[in-house]
Amino acid sequence: MKFNNDILAVVQGTVDGQGATTLTNANFITVSDAI
Repeated sequence: MKFNNDILAVVQGTVDGQGATTLTNANFITVSDAI
């Protein structure tokens, strides 16, 4: 499994006002690359 810059940007963008990172399944739909 690889993480690309696009998904990292999405993950970084989900930090809430208290600094907690909230992740959902939608954040990871395009994470996996074909082997």
